[in-house]
Amino acid sequence: MEKNKKNTVAVIGAGPSGITACIYLARAGYFVDVFEELMPGGKVNLTATVENYPGFTSITGPDLAMHFYEQMQDDMVNYINDKVLSITQQENEFVVQVEDKAYHYHAVIIATGTKERKLEVLKAEQFENRGISYCAVCDGPLYKNKDVVVIGGGNAALEEALYLATFCSSVTLIHRRDTFRADEVLQSRVKKSNIITFMNSQVVELLGEEKLEGVIIENQVTKEKIKLKVQALFPYIGQEANTTFLSSLHILDEKGYIEVDANKKTSIPGLLAAGDVIKKDLRQIVTATSDGAIAAMSAIQYMKENDF
Repeated sequence: MEKNKKNTVAVIGAGPSGITACIYLARAGYFVDVFEELMPGGKVNLTATVENYPGFTSITGPDLAMHFYEQMQDDMVNYINDKVLSITQQENEFVVQVEDKAYHYHAVIIATGTKERKLEVLKAEQFENRGISYCAVCDGPLYKNKDVVVIGGGNAALEEALYLATFCSSVTLIHRRDTFRADEVLQSRVKKSNIITFMNSQVVELLGEEKLEGVIIENQVTKEKIKLKVQALFPYIGQEANTTFLSSLHILDEKGYIEVDANKKTSIPGLLAAGDVIKKDLRQIVTATSDGAIAAMSAIQYMKENDF
């Protein structure tokens, strides 16, 4: 079968949902152009250990991402390592714009996921990659036998604190509330570890000139301040949707997530979305793959119904 826009679907993002969509589309006989700015597997690559994905009792994030990528390998799937700058409508098709080229499709699945919310403390931007990192798996080994801080109370914060504790001299976990939001199994592991915890606390000041040398934390109840000498800080304080390139399409909610129905359809026919980028309550690898399968089937139905 010759590839053309009538039998090609675009998938924006090659994380778990995007890769799953590619697998389903290829199996149904459709060519797929999958756009990924970074590396296949998305944020799975940034996770030290995955223990809640069926089929693997425990697997590193990068290894699971590689399994996903290998299964996506197919003559029907064209991997495009490029950043999508915009998606616009032209009559009954979509124009996907990258830096030096425009691609045209009748159906597009958006699976761009989320990014870590940035720390809003003076000097945070200045110290990024100079002591502040949003990826413990990527940069944690640089601080072997050093003192580090992790901010957050969800699964990501506790998982990465436990990972860092395997090779850092000390790990301090700071959370602004009095209880963690993370799974009980992770909370139990933190309690049994040598991780130092500060609850009801926030980082209010970053110390250092050229690089991070310490932090000042403040207890939100007592207002007591404590100075810690650390070499690195890893914030895990929430997510933001990767949807700035979609602002002109009017499919986003007030927080920037894509609004879809149960079949992952947006309000625009032929435009679907899946994974962490959509408005939903549970963002997990397993739910992302489910979303990707549903979005692919909806795209296939749309293509058939419109004879594309």
